[in-house]
Parts: sequence; C-alpha cells; structure tokens
Amino acid sequence: MVATTRQNARQTNLVASAARALTLANDAALAQGTDPADSRVTIVEESSATGGVWRIHYGPTENIGRRCGDTIVLVEESDAVQKVIRRAVGAQDSLLRTSRLRR
Repeated sequence: MVATTRQNARQTNLVASAARALTLANDAALAQGTDPADSRVTIVEESSATGGVWRIHYGPTENIGRRCGDTIVLVEESDAVQKVIRRAVGAQDSLLRTSRLRR
C-alpha cells in the first residue's frame, strides 16, 4: 500500500511538473508568434547538469514537404523558461531549392 501511494505521488508530481512546463512554454511560443493550437506539440523530459529540463517542440501539423518553422522551448524544472529556439521558415528551403537547381 505504501509503495503504491509513493508511486502515485511521483506520477502526480510528474504530471504537475509537465503541466507547469507546458503552460510556460505555450506562453513563450505565443510570444514568438507560434500558436500552440495550430501546432503538433511534443514534450520530452531531459536531464542536465542543473537538473531536469522539459523540451517542448511546436511543429507544423502538416509537415510533408516542409522544413523549419518550428519552435522549441526549454523549461527548467524550477519553472523558468531556459531558452526559446525558433527555426525560420524558408531559410533551409531556399538552400534546398538552390542546390536542386544546380544539379
């Protein structure tokens, strides 16, 4: 019984931590011009030297034939946005089109 209660408490803490990180990441993504409702969102828990970090990735819902335009937000377990990475739409696409034309 005690083991089950501890396991439930760990799962509850994990869910609460993920929910807080996702809330912060959504705010950061919106500030960068990415609408979470129009994105495919994935969330991964990673470890770092300073503790746990949540990596929240906002990608296009239709990604066939599309590159870049993603937003990645890193949120520390201390509930602080560590970094926002935005990949510009079309930056690599233009390079790919150029290289294809040269062939």
